[in-house]
Amino acid sequence: GDEVLTVSGDTCQILAVGGTGNTDRVVYTTSTVLGVTRKLQINITTVQPSLDIDSWSEVLAFTTSTGGGPPPIVYDWTSPSIAASIDLSGGANAISAWAVGTTGYIGRSNDDFVIIDASSSTNPITVATLGLVGDPEDIVVSGNYAYVASDDDAGELKVIDITTSSTPSVAATIDLAGTGDGRGVSVKGNRLY
Repeated sequence: GDEVLTVSGDTCQILAVGGTGNTDRVVYTTSTVLGVTRKLQINITTVQPSLDIDSWSEVLAFTTSTGGGPPPIVYDWTSPSIAASIDLSGGANAISAWAVGTTGYIGRSNDDFVIIDASSSTNPITVATLGLVGDPEDIVVSGNYAYVASDDDAGELKVIDITTSSTPSVAATIDLAGTGDGRGVSVKGNRLY
C-alpha cells in the first residue's frame, strides 16, 4: 500500500542518496518530531518511471545500499553557499527547471528549452538549446522524454525527445481545447497530467 511520511512543525532532512543509476538506491533521512530524532533508511529498487520501494526501516546507524552506495553525508544547512552557477546568453529568465542525476533542464522566458550538464558541480555546461513556440512554464522528465507545459495556445504540451541530450527534438505537440495556457505537468507511471 501507500505510505506517507508527514512532518509538521518539526524537521525532516534527506542526508544522502546512495548508489547510482536507476536501480538499487538508498535514501538516508533523519526526522525530529517532538524532540525525538529518528533515522530512516529507505531501500529503493527502481527510481524511474515510478518509485518502487523495496523496504524501509528505522535504524540506529546507517549502512550502505545494496547498490554499494556511500554512507550518508551530513550537510550543514545553517550556512549554505552556491557551489556553481551558469550564465546563459541573452536576458531571458529561467522560469522552469527539472533535474535528473547530473542533468538539468531549464525553461526560459524566451521560449528556449536548455539542457545543462552538471556532472562537474563547480563547472556546469550547456549541452543544447532547443527553441520552442511558447514559454516552457513547467518541465518534467521521464525516461527519454521531457514533457513541457507551454503558454503556446496552439500547443500547450510539448513532448521533447532527449534520448541524445546534445540534439533534443520536439517529438509531439498537443493542442488542448480552449485558449488557456499550459501551466503545469506531472507524470505518474504511464499517465501524464
